[in-house]
Amino acid sequence: MKNASIFPLERNRYFYGKLLTVRDFELEQTYMNNKRRLINRAVLGAGVVCGLGVTQADDYTLLLESGLALDYLGREVVVDSPVVRRLQMLEGYDKLGSAPQCYLCLQYAEKDAEPVGVVAAEGQENQCNKTEEGYRLYLDVEEPDIPRLLTAAGYENVSLLYQSRDVTVAFAMPQAVRSEEDFTATLLLLKSDLKTPVSLDLTLESEFFTGEDGSAHIHYSFKENPLEQRHIRTLHLPLHAPNLAGTAAELAPGGGLLSVRFGDAGEEVALQLSAKAQICGSEEERSAYLAVKDNLRARLQAGDLPIYLAKLQLLPAGAMTMIGSVAALPFDQRLRKSAEGQAGEGLAPLEVSSEVETLKSWQEPQAQARYSHATRSLHFHFGIPRAQEYDYATSSGVVEIPMSSGLRVNARYVSEEIPHNLGIGNVDIRLAVEFEENGEKAQFFGNREVFKSRATAAPQVQTAAIVYPEKGTFKVGVWLLDNVEGSVLRVRYYASKVTRDLSAVRKEEAVSVRVVPEVQRVPARGRLHLKAAVYGCEDREVIWSVKDKNGGSIDKNGLYQAPDERGTYEIVAASRYDPEVKVSAFVIVEE
Repeated sequence: MKNASIFPLERNRYFYGKLLTVRDFELEQTYMNNKRRLINRAVLGAGVVCGLGVTQADDYTLLLESGLALDYLGREVVVDSPVVRRLQMLEGYDKLGSAPQCYLCLQYAEKDAEPVGVVAAEGQENQCNKTEEGYRLYLDVEEPDIPRLLTAAGYENVSLLYQSRDVTVAFAMPQAVRSEEDFTATLLLLKSDLKTPVSLDLTLESEFFTGEDGSAHIHYSFKENPLEQRHIRTLHLPLHAPNLAGTAAELAPGGGLLSVRFGDAGEEVALQLSAKAQICGSEEERSAYLAVKDNLRARLQAGDLPIYLAKLQLLPAGAMTMIGSVAALPFDQRLRKSAEGQAGEGLAPLEVSSEVETLKSWQEPQAQARYSHATRSLHFHFGIPRAQEYDYATSSGVVEIPMSSGLRVNARYVSEEIPHNLGIGNVDIRLAVEFEENGEKAQFFGNREVFKSRATAAPQVQTAAIVYPEKGTFKVGVWLLDNVEGSVLRVRYYASKVTRDLSAVRKEEAVSVRVVPEVQRVPARGRLHLKAAVYGCEDREVIWSVKDKNGGSIDKNGLYQAPDERGTYEIVAASRYDPEVKVSAFVIVEE
């Protein structure tokens, strides 16, 4: 139906003998459509119901997923299959000029279809037998009315505090609060680029309301974590309502100051914030006040606003225009699930998960966080280097040191150079003096003085060693502290050398690529995001390619676009560090 107006609501009244004309049948359709659309808009709201994700297929092409949206008049907008469009094929491309950015917009549209011949109608030979409901996809360089969009999403007292090419900051607060109530105002931070973190400082001078610290000098500061960024962020400003029941209190009659920093750029703007809130003495009074404000006109005032599917950063390329980046749903026009509620209501619990990856000992520790606004899930990824792994080479032997006859108290003897058979390098030597005690062989380590007060057959000697790392040899020296029987002193040595397990190192540091899972399914003309892991080198990037002719295409980020023909196609992922190291995955394209 081409008439977008819902009212008046009129339906046919049937009676015997009534002459039914085209007007009556059109009225029947209009009544049913308008009743359904009224419920859609007033009860459900407007926004994307499912699908309609926008991604960049290449530098000039956009890919739109199939999906469903409800527009601001309650009409269903259905995209029944994925849409691949080059930028210059879209409506509005001729108006881009040198604009640095634009919006991809979606609106409801319908057209006449199926021409047929007309019977018994003077002056008419052909008419269309059907009205086909569809959609309009176009580019728009004009900045949208942010307060109008947010008001349509259910926010109250909306004001635009700051707007630039990269950052938009909007403010909203309840239009009615209870006296002495702690409540929160909302700051909506909208970004066009995820690579650069944003920080802001807001200062408001209030006469009636106070901040979290009880001061009328209200201050709020926010600094975005570079590891946890998103295009849309909802920030909460804690406030305390005054004891002024029955009055409408202005939040910041003295104005305020907003400082916004986006990367290296920064700006300060003076604010004149006109937000007011009705102070109510009880919850019943607040509910009664909101019931008056929540009328049908307020719910339907958004009119013909489009659904902004994506914000595109544009790059000039001669006579053409390239796509720099794509930010999907820049104003979060999405219908919430029941667990999340409408705008301004409580959100579903945050789901937190984590995983730990063991890195090589030479790699730096890693810590990353990914937040999904759609599913309210936060995922942490930690990379922890493993400890250095060593192996030990050892050898052992006996050195016989001859001693002269006669009294040997305080005598010193040194052996010849002895190879320890562990090669050159630093070696640890431990020495033990062999002796017999009660008919059993024993070895004595360390300082003999420890056993001085106990009866033992251990000889009164001390031992030491000199190691020659560049020769792979050592000498043993002994100091006789008392007379030692016999002509030869047997000293056993134990040598050890710390070495890396070279075979294990080679195995660990060999470059390899893995795609998980190795087999995936995708519908014809559908898209699939493939992921590969590279092991054995610091460069984790891969080079993607499609081996089969007419097997579709894949970009540098692993986004695969399936062909029209069904079949099984081989995708190759090669290490950028070593292109000879590659692995294959298979995609089954189904109808």
